[in-house]
Amino acid sequence: MHWTAWFVKARGGASLQYSAIRRDTLHYTGPMKTITQRELAARSKAVLDDVEAGETYHVTRNGVEIAEVRPLETRRRRFVPVEELQREWRNAPRVDHAAMRAEADAFFGDEDRVGEQDDPWGKPGG
Repeated sequence: MHWTAWFVKARGGASLQYSAIRRDTLHYTGPMKTITQRELAARSKAVLDDVEAGETYHVTRNGVEIAEVRPLETRRRRFVPVEELQREWRNAPRVDHAAMRAEADAFFGDEDRVGEQDDPWGKPGG
C-alpha cells in the first residue's frame, strides 16, 4: 500500500491528528507503504511497530524513494543439524571427479604453470 500522509497539529498543541490517503500497489511479494523522511522521524515508534508486525515501508525524500524499512530476515543459525545437512546433500547432484579433472585439464592444459620461482611461500633467494 502506498500512503500519502500528513500531520495536522491540533489547536493548543494537545494532540496530533493523522490523515492518510491509501493507494494500493504491490511491491516484491506483497503490499508496502510509502512515507516521507519527515513522517518517519515524527512517527518512528509507530512505523517500527508496524515493521515488527511484518509491514514494509519505503521512505521518500523530495519525492524520491531513498530507503526501505522492513523486518529482518530470519536470524542466521550458528549450527545446522546433521540430519538437515544429510537431507540436503542427498539431493545434491553427483560429481564425476574424473570428468571434472579432464575438463579442467582441457581448459587450463595439463602442464604445471606454477614453478618454484613463482612459489610465494618459498625461501627468499632461492
